[in-house]
Amino acid sequence: MYEDYYRVIEIVDEYSILINYGNNESASEGEEIRIISTGPEVKDPATGETLGTLDSIKSELTIVTTYDNFSLCKKVEKTTKNILANPLSQFQTTSIQVKPLDVDVNSISNKKAPNDKIIKVGDLVEILGWF
Repeated sequence: MYEDYYRVIEIVDEYSILINYGNNESASEGEEIRIISTGPEVKDPATGETLGTLDSIKSELTIVTTYDNFSLCKKVEKTTKNILANPLSQFQTTSIQVKPLDVDVNSISNKKAPNDKIIKVGDLVEILGWF
């Protein structure tokens, strides 16, 4: 069922995680991913057939750096504001802010990437693509 999913392999700090999806799997910077919490099994009461699981989304993140076998992901939030009071104004600014993740603090490795540019290790990662 989850053969097309990847996993969280390391929590670097409260702003960054690593996933086992990289250049060798066609990962790209800017791709959106979703961290999934696997929920209880859902069955068809008439047939008893398992229809899947009632999953929830822990967080949606962006791939900020790709490596051959893994990627560094962060929660990136973009905000656009009009500089002038007129909402139809073409003068807008866009700011990007990296937000902290809800992670298991006991799993934080505190590794620092060269030139430094509640999620748990083993969580499923769904690749959403570009938006």
